[in-house]
Amino acid sequence: MKKNLLSLLFALVTFQGISQSIPEAPIKVEFANVNILLNSDSRQKINSEVQRLLTPQNSFLDQKLERMQLYFPIIERILEVENVPEDFKYLAVLESSLNSDAVSVTNAVGFWQFKDFTAEEMGLTMNRQQDDRKNLQLSTQAAAQYLKKNNQVFKNWVSTALSFHVGAGGAAEFIPVDWSFANEIKFDNNPHPYLLKSVAHKIAYEHRLRNINGSSRTVVEYPAKGKSLSEIAKEARLPESEIKKYNTWLNGSSVPSDKDYVVLIHTDKTNAELISSNAKDLAKTSFTATGYPKLKRQTMVVTSTDQPVFYEINDKKGILAQPGDEVAQLSRKGKVSISKFLAYNDMTDRDFTKEGTVYYLQKKYRKAEVPYHTLGSNQSLWDAAHQYGIRLKNLKKYNRIKDNESIQPGRVLWMQKKRPKKQAIKYNKEGLVAPPEVFTTDPKGSEIETAVFQPQTPKTSNSDEPKVHRVLENETLFSLANKYGTTVEEIRRLNNLGPNEGIKYNQRLIIPQSNDEPEDNWVEEKKEEPIVMPDKKPVVFTPEPTRPTKKTEYTETASRSSHKVQPGETLFSISKRYGTTVDELRAANRMSSSETLKSGQNLVIPGSFGSVTSDDLPKASPSKVTTTHTVSKGETLFSIANKYGVNVEDIRALNNVSGNNIMVGQKLKVSGAPQQSSVSVGTQYHTVKRGETLFSISKKYGVTVNELRKWNNITGNLQSGKRIIVRK
Repeated sequence: MKKNLLSLLFALVTFQGISQSIPEAPIKVEFANVNILLNSDSRQKINSEVQRLLTPQNSFLDQKLERMQLYFPIIERILEVENVPEDFKYLAVLESSLNSDAVSVTNAVGFWQFKDFTAEEMGLTMNRQQDDRKNLQLSTQAAAQYLKKNNQVFKNWVSTALSFHVGAGGAAEFIPVDWSFANEIKFDNNPHPYLLKSVAHKIAYEHRLRNINGSSRTVVEYPAKGKSLSEIAKEARLPESEIKKYNTWLNGSSVPSDKDYVVLIHTDKTNAELISSNAKDLAKTSFTATGYPKLKRQTMVVTSTDQPVFYEINDKKGILAQPGDEVAQLSRKGKVSISKFLAYNDMTDRDFTKEGTVYYLQKKYRKAEVPYHTLGSNQSLWDAAHQYGIRLKNLKKYNRIKDNESIQPGRVLWMQKKRPKKQAIKYNKEGLVAPPEVFTTDPKGSEIETAVFQPQTPKTSNSDEPKVHRVLENETLFSLANKYGTTVEEIRRLNNLGPNEGIKYNQRLIIPQSNDEPEDNWVEEKKEEPIVMPDKKPVVFTPEPTRPTKKTEYTETASRSSHKVQPGETLFSISKRYGTTVDELRAANRMSSSETLKSGQNLVIPGSFGSVTSDDLPKASPSKVTTTHTVSKGETLFSIANKYGVNVEDIRALNNVSGNNIMVGQKLKVSGAPQQSSVSVGTQYHTVKRGETLFSISKKYGVTVNELRKWNNITGNLQSGKRIIVRK
C-alpha cells in the first residue's frame, strides 16, 4: 500500500514538472515570419527573461494565461485580416499583460499602450464618453495599422516590432540597414532589450499555453451599436456590472452609435451559444443570409506587403488589397489586365480599391447560392453583389433596378431569379442590424459619384458639369490646368485648396469640364499583360550650369538632391545614406504614409549632399537679416530651413552644427526671414482630410500642435473638410 502511494506521488510530481517546465531558446527562432539566429549572449538573456515570465506559478500568472486564451482568438483574427504576422499578439502581452486598464509611467494606456497623440493619429477616440485605447478590437486594429505603416519603412517585421516601442525614428538608431527585406537576421551585436523580450514572450507563452487545459470561460463579441448597458445586460441575462467590468473603454451608460461597436461579454462556454443566438436574433429576418463571402487564404506567409496575397473568394480566385495597392498594382500582381480586373469586380476606372478587401480575379456568377438577401444599413448594391460573387448587372436585372435608382436599406434583394412584376418590393421590419458575417467594404463607386456629379439630362460636349481627376505621379496644378483648359485658381476654388496647398499622388480633384476632352489616363494594350498607370517624367533637380559638379548617381541643387532608387533600396536605407529621416523624405516627395518605392524612381533628398564636397556646392548669397529661432518639439533642420526659406547647410554653418540632431529649446541662428510663400504672401491654409489629426498636420507643415490650436481656436478634435490656418 505504501509503495503504491509513493508511485502515485512520483507520477503526480513528474506530470507537474512536465506541465510547468521552462523552455529554452533555440539557436534559431522564428518571430513574425523572420528567422532570427541567436548567439550565446542573446540566448542567455532570452532564457533569463523566459524564466522570469513563467515563475513563480501563482494566481497572477494564471490570470494572465487565461486572458491570453480568451483574447488571443480576437487579436489573431484582426491581425490576419490586416495581414500582420500573428506573433505580434505577444507584443500586447509584453505591453499590458492584456489588461485594458494598464497605464505606464509615460501615460501610455490600454491593451497596446498608446499615448494620446499616437492614438489620435491612428483614429482612436478619447473623450469623456470613451477611450478606444481600452477597446480590444479598435486598439488592435489601430496597432495593426501602425505596424503596417512602419513596415513600409523597414521592410522587416522584427525591425517593425522595435518601432512599436521606440517609434520609427528611434528604431532607426538600432536597426542595421541590411535587415531590410531579409528573411533571416542575426542577434549578435547587443540587440535592443525590447526585441529580446518580444522573442522571450513568444517562447515562454507559446510553450505554456500548449501545455495547459483550455479555459472553461469564453468571450462573446456582442453587437452593441447605440444600445444602453442596461439593455445589453437584459438581453444577455447578466448583471450590468458584469458588462461594465470587461468594457472599461466605455465611460457612459450607453454605447455610441457612430460605429459598429461590440462589447465583450465574459461567460461560461455553456451560456455563450445562448448569448450569441440572442444577439443574432436581433438582426435575423427570413431573408437575411450569413456566412458570405466564403474566404480561404491561399498565400500563408509573406515577408513584405509588396508580395501578393491570394484568396479563394466564393470559390473564385481573388487577391487581397494591401496598403498602397490600387487597380494597377492588383491587376499586375494578379496577372490580369486592368480592363478584366475592373470587369470582374464591377468597377470603373474612377473607383478606388479599399485596403483589406479581397477582389475577384475571375468572372463572378450569374446567380448567388442564396435566393434572397436583405440590404444592410451600410451596404450598397455593389457590396451585396461582391459579397455573394454575383455580377452587379444580374443583381440589378433580378430586382428590376434601373441605373441611378435610389435603393433603401432593408430592401429584400432577389439573388437567383427576376422578381415577378406583380410582386411588390419587400422590406424587412424596422430595426434591422446587418449580421456580423456580412461583408463590408467602401468602394467609392460610380453610384456615389453619379449622385454628386452626373446631370439628369444627357451630357453634351458643352456641359459645364465638373468631373473628377485622380492625380498621377509628378502632376502639378499647373499641368492639370493646362491639360483640362482651365486655371490653377479655378481648381483651387473647386477643391477648397489654400493658396500654398499642394496636391498629392492619387488625390481626387474636381475639375471644371471643358469642350476639349483630355487624354485618357488609363491605357490598355491588346496583349493580355498587366497595365500600369503612366508616369509623368520625373522632376530632376540639376545644378546651375556655371557650377561644375563631380559625377555622381544623383544631381543636386543648393538645398536638395535627387536620388535614383536602386533595386532593394528602402526609404529607411536611403535616409541613412543621406543623413536625413524617413518622414523628411516622404514630405519632400509628397509621399503618403502608405506609398512604396519603385526601382528607378527619382527621389528628392532634403538638406543633404551625399558625398559631394563643400567646394562643389553653389555658394548661398549672404542674407541681410539674421534672426534667432527656438526649436520646438517635432521640428527638424529641414522643416526650419523651409520655414525661413534658407538652406540646411546655411543653418549648420551659422550654428556650427555638423549633423541633423537638434534639441527642443535649442536656439539657432537663422539667416533670413520666415518664408511666407513663393506664390503669394499671407496666411497659409489647409483643408482637413479624413483621418488627419493636428499631430499629422503639424508634422506636415513643420509647426507645433499648440500653434495650430492657437491660430484656429481649436479646443477639441478636428472635423474633416474644415479649412484651418497652418502658417502665419
